[in-house]
Amino acid sequence: DIARGYGILIARHKRQKGFQLYSQGKLQETINTFLELLQIYNEINRETGIIATLFSLGVLYEEQGDKIKAKESFNKVLIINPLHLQAQERLKNLKKE
Repeated sequence: DIARGYGILIARHKRQKGFQLYSQGKLQETINTFLELLQIYNEINRETGIIATLFSLGVLYEEQGDKIKAKESFNKVLIINPLHLQAQERLKNLKKE
């Protein structure tokens, strides 16, 4: 429980750092930060954080123009939560292109 609490605090800091990098236009650094965030959420087994981070990565990969990685991220979201409407919609739009 203590390790999970620390993980949540570290994850919160990483998420804020990612948003800051994004606002500065540093897309690849933002992606790298969110990949670190995903690793933390996986280590502490925080499903809601995993889903949110995978979705964010999908959006970031879309913005970067990497449709393959975007699709992979959205598919991973849907494996965990098949009812995730935003991931369904994003994936549907990527398949149209």
